[in-house]
Order: sequence, then structure tokens, then C-alpha cells
Amino acid sequence: MFGKRVIFLFLLYSGMCFGQWVQVNSGPPDSINATLAVSGGYIFAGTLSGAFLSTNEGTIWTAISGLPTGFYVNISFAMSGSNIFAGTSGGVFLSTNNGVSWIAINTGLPATMVGFNFISMIGNNIFAEVLYQPQKYFLSNGLFLSTNNGMSWTAVDSGLANTNISCLIGQGSNIFAGTNSGVLLSPNNGISWTAVNNGIPASTYVTSLAVSGSNIFAGTYLGAGGVFLSTNNGTSWTAVDSGLTNSQITSFAVSGSNIFAGTIGGVFLSTNNGTSWTVVSSGLPIYNANVSVINGVVSSLAVSGSTIFAAIGNDGLWRRPLSEMVGVINPNPQQGKLKQYANGLKINVSKTGIALLLPQTFNNGAISVGLYTIAGKRIYSATHQAHNGTLNIPVLGLSTGTYLMSIKGNNTTLSSPFVVTK
Repeated sequence: MFGKRVIFLFLLYSGMCFGQWVQVNSGPPDSINATLAVSGGYIFAGTLSGAFLSTNEGTIWTAISGLPTGFYVNISFAMSGSNIFAGTSGGVFLSTNNGVSWIAINTGLPATMVGFNFISMIGNNIFAEVLYQPQKYFLSNGLFLSTNNGMSWTAVDSGLANTNISCLIGQGSNIFAGTNSGVLLSPNNGISWTAVNNGIPASTYVTSLAVSGSNIFAGTYLGAGGVFLSTNNGTSWTAVDSGLTNSQITSFAVSGSNIFAGTIGGVFLSTNNGTSWTVVSSGLPIYNANVSVINGVVSSLAVSGSTIFAAIGNDGLWRRPLSEMVGVINPNPQQGKLKQYANGLKINVSKTGIALLLPQTFNNGAISVGLYTIAGKRIYSATHQAHNGTLNIPVLGLSTGTYLMSIKGNNTTLSSPFVVTK
């Protein structure tokens, strides 16, 4: 009896101390292979069997009526202010009241369409890749652009022959497309496209794109696999895969300076622009190709406020607080190298970032960090999560000199100068 009680207490303690993903399927069916989109406090999930909406961080989901389903095509969403666009098996629909009612807006789209691979809002422009079904396969029926809130559509296909597009992102005046043959760039709002694949191996399927500041990330599925980074608007790409133990990328989500990558076997996080990745999949279903090619696959990621959501193949929707994962790089720093500074701060600057041992006046939790030159110029500002009294800050490559560190948490603010030596 005593032994069972000890085991029970250990399990309870473990569950309290180590966060993990939690399934949230009150509304959507279990066999949900969803696309996710966020608009303010509204979270939309598009599935094979319909669309669903949550207004309370995924606790409760309500079915959205008025949108057609069928042809094994997921509903996809794009947001523009109070306008919500849905790509469905019956065309594009617009809602101006958060999904309460919808109107069809298909002028200029081909009559042979059966659905959409994606619909994406870039600036004031809406892009949609239309699918058609020759025999039993879904192929691209072309990329279409609307510049008037979907009232009319125009094909923008120059340079896209025999190309299937999986995603689009905007970076400044440029638009990037992930395709079955790498990355394409349009500098003129989709009128023409050229390949920009220097550094990405040939025949690589780019399934996901993300922008963080001036950095562009490309996630690949077939061919090379892994994540590629461009810091020069796609002129060249570099593989950034350290710690990425699953290289089949399916989706990205960006939260501040944090990049999440969904794969066929879990979710990974980078807090240093892809220099290193940490698995953050605790609690998620495990991919097993012997059981199903869908179960355990992260089909979509989305961040809403302080929570990240994941759609997992046939395993439904899952969520997890960002605070459980942000700042997990180097969770066990070499504290023997920590140097004592003012106000009880102990700091270690290493090749993997800055480790900070917090004074006892700080609790574990969200800590706001500011890093300044001795002249007062701010060079870094972000919020990170403390773990076991340690804060890890993803700042690399500081030159020799004196800096000022400021931290705020638990209604307390502390600051101290510290020295970087080579």
C-alpha cells in the first residue's frame, strides 16, 4: 500500500512540474486533419468535414454553417481585418461577421475547380491556389489573385507551369512561394515568378515558409528535408538543422523571435533563428508509419495569444502554453562558469547564448529581458521563460566589451553591467 502511494505521488508531482500538449476536441471530430488560422481572439479550424470556431483558446469549438465540404479538400482560411475568406470545395466564401454568415465570391475562378490548396492574405492582396481532380489525383489549376476583397480573381501563372504551390509569404515588396521544386520569388505581386534556390538541393519540396524579422525560413519535406534560412531575401539559403531530429517539415508558426516547426514526428522550437532546435512534443501522439501515414503528423500550427495550437493528422487538435517552451535552449547551463555580478545576478556568456542564474527573489515564469550597450543602445528585448531558476537568452556573437542586462519579473526589476571577454 505504501509503495502504491509513493508511485501515485510521484506521477502527480511529475504532471505538475513538466508541461505538455493537451488535446482540445470539444466540437471538431476526432479525425481532423485541420488547417488553422487566427484572427484576434478567434481561432478557425478547417477540416474535411467542415469548419469550426473557438473564441476561448480552444476550450470549446462551434461548428460553422454555410460552407460547403467534400472532395477530400480541407477548408482553408485567410484573414484581413474584419474580413474572413474561406477556400472550400465549392469556391471562395467571405464572412464579415466572424463566420456567422458567408457569401460566395468566385468571379474569375475556373469552373473546373474542386477546392483550394491554400488561400493566403499578403498585404491587401488575396492569393489562392485552385485545385482540380483529373481521375483520382488533385493537381494545381493555377494561382489566382484578388485585389478587391475577393470580388474578382485573375490568374497569375507566368513562370508557374507544371508547378504545385504549397504556401506563400510576403517579405517587403517580395512574395515567396514554396513549391514542389523549391522556392519561387515574385517582385511584382505575382505577375511573374523566378526560382531562387541557391543552397537548396534540386527537386526539394518546400512545404512551409515563415518570416521572422529579416529572416526567411523554408521547411522541406521531400528531397533534402530540413529547414533552410535566407537572410538576403532568397538570394541564398543555408541549412539550419542542428537538433532537428525529424527533417520532414510540414508547417511553421512564429511567435516573436521564436520559430516552431511542425514535422511528421512532433514539434520543434528554435529561439536563435534556426541555429539550434529543441523538441517540444511532450504529450503529442507519436508517428508510426506501420499504423498510419497520417496519425502523429503535425499538419498545421498556429499561435493565438499565449497559446500554440497543433493539428495532428487523425489525432485532432492540441494546445500548449508558450510559456512552457520559450527559452528552452540549453536548459542545463554550465553553472560553474557563471560569474557573479551586481544585484545577485550570475551570468555566463557562451557560444550557445547567455545563461542567467536568477536571484531567489524571482520565481520561475515569464521574465522580460533587456540587453544594452554601455552607451545605452538597446540591442535585444524579449520575454523568456525561466526554468529551475535559470534563464537562457538566445543572444550570440557579442563582441568584447561591457554591456547592461535588465530583467523584470515577479514585480521586481534588476539590472547589472557584465563583461564579455574572448
